[in-house]
Amino acid sequence: MGHAGMLSRALHYFLAVADQQSFTRAAAALYVSQPALSQQIRLLEQQLAATLFDRSGRQIRLTPAGEAYLPYARRALAQLQQGERSLRELDDLRRGALRLAFPPTLTASLIGPLVAEYHRAWPGITLTLEEQSQEQSAQRLRHGELDLAFGYAGGEHPQLNQQPLYEETLALVVNDRHPLAAATPCPLRALHDLPLALLDRSFASRMEIDRCLQRHGIEPQIQLESNAVSSLIALVSHGELATLLPASLAVDRPMLCVRPLMPGVLMRTVVLLRAPQSPPSAAALALIDLLTHHLAQRALRPPGH
Repeated sequence: MGHAGMLSRALHYFLAVADQQSFTRAAAALYVSQPALSQQIRLLEQQLAATLFDRSGRQIRLTPAGEAYLPYARRALAQLQQGERSLRELDDLRRGALRLAFPPTLTASLIGPLVAEYHRAWPGITLTLEEQSQEQSAQRLRHGELDLAFGYAGGEHPQLNQQPLYEETLALVVNDRHPLAAATPCPLRALHDLPLALLDRSFASRMEIDRCLQRHGIEPQIQLESNAVSSLIALVSHGELATLLPASLAVDRPMLCVRPLMPGVLMRTVVLLRAPQSPPSAAALALIDLLTHHLAQRALRPPGH
C-alpha cells in the first residue's frame, strides 16, 4: 500500500474512533481487530507528534489536539477518496464498458453521429448498442442490464429518470415521383385514404401516429407494416407508398422528399432514460457530457428552452 493509501486508512480509523468514542466499537464498525486499530492510531500520533485521544477515562475522548485536527482530517479524507475515485474513473474510461439502447427511429439521426464522436474520444471503452422498443429498454434499465437508453417522453416509466433532450417532428416522407412530393407543407387531411407503409405497433412512433390520425378522423390505407426503419425507407425510395417518419431520417437521401404536416401535431420529445438507483458510471457520464455538446452544436434544445 502506498503512502496515500496508508494515510487514507489512518484517517479513516481516526475518524471512526472519534465518532464512536470507543476503540472497541470503532474496530467492530471497521471490521478490524482492536490491536490493529490501536496500532494505526499510535502511528498517526507519532507522525503528528501529538496525542489525539484521551485514554484515561472509561470513554475515549479527543484531546485539544485531536479536536483541532478533526476537521482537517475529515476534509483530507474526503479529498483522498475523491482522488482515488478520479483515478478509478480515469481507468474506467481507458478500459470500461457502456451498454446503450435506443429505438430504431433514432439510429441514423442521433445515435450514429453521437457514438462515432464517443468512440473517437474514448476508444478504449467497449460499447454494446441495441436497437429495441422503449418498453424493452425501460425494463432492462430497471433490472440493471443497461447503463443508458434513449426514448420518447410520455411513456409510463415512473421508476426511471427522464431527461428531455429535444423535440422531433414526424413528417410525411415520399419519393420525388410521388404526387405529394410537391405539397409543402402537406395538409393532414391529405392522408385520408392515402396508401401508407408504417412501422408496426411495437413502436412508440406508430402509437403516436395512430392517436393523431384518430383524433382528426383520418383513415389512411395502411398497406404495409414493418419493424425495420431501413425497410420502410428503401420501400418508399423505390415504390409508390408514403410513410410517416422523423424528418431527420430523410436528410442526405436525395430520392426522398420530407413534407411537414399541417397542422403540425406530430411532435414528440426525445429523452435520455436511466435508472436512479445507482449512480452512472464514468463511461455513462462521459456520454452524457458529450451528448450535451453534441446537441448544442446542432442547436437542439429541450422544449421550452
